[in-house]
Amino acid sequence: MGRAVGDWEGGPEAQLALPPLPGVVRVLGEPAPGGSSESLRFSNDGRIVMASLYQGMSRAYEVTTGELVLDTSAYQAIDRLKANPRRARWTAIRFIFSTLAGFIGLGPGLSPRLTRRGKELLKQRPGPMGLDDFDLAARQVRKIEDEWPVLSPDGRVWASAEMDAPLAFIDAQTGGTISTSRKRTTAGDTGPRVFSRDAKLFSAERKTGLVGIWDVPSGKVRHELKGHTGDLAAVAFSPDGTLLASAGADGTIVLWNVETGEWLARQVGWEGGASSIEILSHRGTPLLAATDMATLGLFEIPSLEALTRIGGGAESLEISAIGGSPDGALLAAGRLDDTVHLLDIAVLLAAPGYIEGDTVRVATSPPPTEEDDRRNAEAFEEFVKARLAELDGALDGELRALLAALPRGTTRVAFNFDPLLLADGDSVSWEAFGRDGSLASGTPALFSMPLLPAESLSTPQYQSAKSPPEDALAKLFCAWMARRWQAVAPPDLKAVLVPPESLDEEFDLRKGRWKR
Repeated sequence: MGRAVGDWEGGPEAQLALPPLPGVVRVLGEPAPGGSSESLRFSNDGRIVMASLYQGMSRAYEVTTGELVLDTSAYQAIDRLKANPRRARWTAIRFIFSTLAGFIGLGPGLSPRLTRRGKELLKQRPGPMGLDDFDLAARQVRKIEDEWPVLSPDGRVWASAEMDAPLAFIDAQTGGTISTSRKRTTAGDTGPRVFSRDAKLFSAERKTGLVGIWDVPSGKVRHELKGHTGDLAAVAFSPDGTLLASAGADGTIVLWNVETGEWLARQVGWEGGASSIEILSHRGTPLLAATDMATLGLFEIPSLEALTRIGGGAESLEISAIGGSPDGALLAAGRLDDTVHLLDIAVLLAAPGYIEGDTVRVATSPPPTEEDDRRNAEAFEEFVKARLAELDGALDGELRALLAALPRGTTRVAFNFDPLLLADGDSVSWEAFGRDGSLASGTPALFSMPLLPAESLSTPQYQSAKSPPEDALAKLFCAWMARRWQAVAPPDLKAVLVPPESLDEEFDLRKGRWKR
């Protein structure tokens, strides 16, 4: 049961040990360590707010009472589904409970059948419904195969963006394909993806830094918008579908005209990037809401000038996701204690919102071009090469010490690595092999410390260089290791680098080339 503000002495935030938020109307859920909402959305009639949680679980709350009306976080029921191959795949349940069609008014989409007990619960409402209250072997459910399907607000269409398959738009009522597109999303089934409210448009990342807008009925790409130098972090349509906002990991937010594809305004300075954004219509006035977990801001549209921005500094607001009500009166804020706070937007707008040293500002320059990305990538690669050249002597010493310590009978050395070791450290290990298998293993001391300054990874140059993610760093590192190995190791000792799965090959240090 949710609690109204007056239910707790000192207000809800005093009980939840979180920084206070202005305009809290109600707190939904009970605080729990380590929980958070990955996304939030309201039903079309505004009566229900749905919180999508970790591992695909969901909870639904009534807005006016705070009552928990559905909870799919029953792990025992999930385990039973996994163990029963005659039931639908348990991953399909994520779709069913994010739809809830015919139950909470999200739309006339797919309706899972209720069991006898579920029908009684629906009538009596003695407590939240769970997985056991639905017949999950319904014919429609078996059609759902996507790990992370995205449903349109009206419940009629879902998008499937599984790896190595065309992007597909599926009729949620029949399971039939509406359209497909060979121009798929880069993030597979995990990146930010969203439908317009009328389900005619769909947006997701096309390529790194490139925002795609698809026409759902035809499957054609309407626009490919170059707005960011790094990965796309969040995307949101306006209620009327005429505007699109995109947030990037490079710390920018861009507002777009959906019809023309032109950029209208651009923000920079979101340290770490905005993690969740929403376009609202508050009393007929469009607003952009955005959070980077530490702060929460409301901004004018189309200028993106700040109306209020709270949090920051030593007091992070701990907001994992936001979502706006259809009437624009409420903003749901998921917090890192597993609760959802409903905020009165009018009160939030009236709250003082100055953050000392705020870096977020409206930019007058246009979004970066592909040529900008190319120059950034080249600049970062030159920076990395220069840094690695400075470490030649240190690596030579490490390799000589390793060679001296190898057990007798070693015929091959394998290095396992993550290219992000260039910043994080402690990511490389080695293993020596002989005729009878593994002989010894360890971690070179050089790689227990960062090789690149951490601040270099937040620059536009790095964001442009890591496309596909991390591969550029991996290749630079492989070439550097090969040069140093060839300089110090005996010619008859084989050595390989075992890179991430994304490269799908081994790098032969002696020959300096990739091999299957």
